[in-house]
Amino acid sequence: MARSAVSCGGLILLSMMLAACAAGGSGSPGDESGTTHSSENTGAPSEATGRLEETHLEKSRPEKPEKAGSLKVEQLTSEAPGQGPKRPQVLLAASASGLSRSGITVPDAGEGTYLAVFWGEKPTGGYSVEITSARLEGDRVTIRISLKDPPPDAMVTQALTYPFATAVIWNERLAGKELLLEDQDGGKLDWIGGGLRD
Repeated sequence: MARSAVSCGGLILLSMMLAACAAGGSGSPGDESGTTHSSENTGAPSEATGRLEETHLEKSRPEKPEKAGSLKVEQLTSEAPGQGPKRPQVLLAASASGLSRSGITVPDAGEGTYLAVFWGEKPTGGYSVEITSARLEGDRVTIRISLKDPPPDAMVTQALTYPFATAVIWNERLAGKELLLEDQDGGKLDWIGGGLRD
């Protein structure tokens, strides 16, 4: 009788240990059936807390705080067509249609200031321009432009090209503000300004 009670108690203890191991996720190597953590968010509340579980990816990508004075810029186009201004210049417009009246077709992306930057005449293809950021400091707007030359060993179009890019600075009216242009290294660009068009 005492022996069967010990056996029965041992079975109960063994059952409880197995249940605890399964709940704790310590199954056999390579077996993930006992794992309680999920790498994807199914949108279902956790049984333990009743709250939606956060995913591993959400935890590893905290939102970056924006720098003070930074403006939201979206590049719309970047091209190097066969015609354009010979000298570097910048054009601003209060709308997409205002910039389009300058001969540049720009999609209407919404409220903001539209911008076109022209790098001028280049001897071959392979040159590119990108409007990367803008920041507002008092009455001064600084626009950063990335200028890329073709690599020395690149096969490029053997014709004159005129690289340019267009962008919109969201929800900002830049009329009456001083405009500064800088390259990717922070160097000042003395490009011709075309003023703000309606």
